[in-house]
Amino acid sequence: SSRPFPPPSPPPPSPLPPPPSPLPLSAFPSPSSPPPPSPLPPSSAPFSPFPPSPSPQPPSPVSPPAPLTRPLPTSFNGNTYSLFGLEGGQRLGFTEAKAACREKRTALVTIESADEEVNAVVPLLRSLFTNNPALRALSFWAGYKVDEGRQLVAVDLSDSTYATVRYAPPTVAAGCVYGTAQEGVDVPTLSSLADCNAGQAYMCEQSSCTLCDTCVASVYLEFTSTITATATTTDILKGNTGWEQFCNKKGYASSDCEAVAVFISGSSNNNLARRPAALCRLVGDCSAADACRLQSQIAGDEVPQKINFW
Repeated sequence: SSRPFPPPSPPPPSPLPPPPSPLPLSAFPSPSSPPPPSPLPPSSAPFSPFPPSPSPQPPSPVSPPAPLTRPLPTSFNGNTYSLFGLEGGQRLGFTEAKAACREKRTALVTIESADEEVNAVVPLLRSLFTNNPALRALSFWAGYKVDEGRQLVAVDLSDSTYATVRYAPPTVAAGCVYGTAQEGVDVPTLSSLADCNAGQAYMCEQSSCTLCDTCVASVYLEFTSTITATATTTDILKGNTGWEQFCNKKGYASSDCEAVAVFISGSSNNNLARRPAALCRLVGDCSAADACRLQSQIAGDEVPQKINFW
């Protein structure tokens, strides 16, 4: 018998392929580095966690107060009444206010009757408040002083009976008198003030006596007092301080100036030139019928005196 052949041997396994070579590190993409942060813009202010406060705005300019409107003068019984010194820089002490009135040929106001107060002073003050709605009150110097006996005395020595009875008694032993007016209150009040230098408004009154008084003062100071004992008629009439130059400068009518010059030259030793009240009567500023008391021109003498006009 035949012997069977052995089965063929299986082929040897194929050799495994060699493991792949490791890839170099450079073959893998490296993670990208984050870009550096953008630089912050430069800031002059230090960092603050709080929101900045708004910049302060400059204050709105404040408009200056409107100037006060001075009321028109009022008239009563031939006299004229006016207010002055309404603004702060124009207010004066008593003595200065008295002088300022005289420069205007007036005097500080005196109130001698209810009719004068109602028809002259009250309308003037009412007009002041009407024309100046923002104004609530005003103090003004009047023509009175208080003597050591607490008596009210008019500076021109006019009758002060009405003012004494009508107004409250003086509160100081000596001082100057001022009026106070308030919006809506027609009748002013009078009070006394020891400090006569306090700056206030002032009310002036022009009358026949104030015209005469200021005429006498200017004639005396600018003409009569310049005449020397040896002055001739020509010096008195035509000199640098002579009558003709003085009279024309004051604005009197040329015919009056010439007529007075004739009277002066015809008077004994030119004596008429030395009488200021008589000269003022001749130019029409004074009348003996007014019985005015005029301010003395002697230094330090403030007591008004009766003047001889003839």
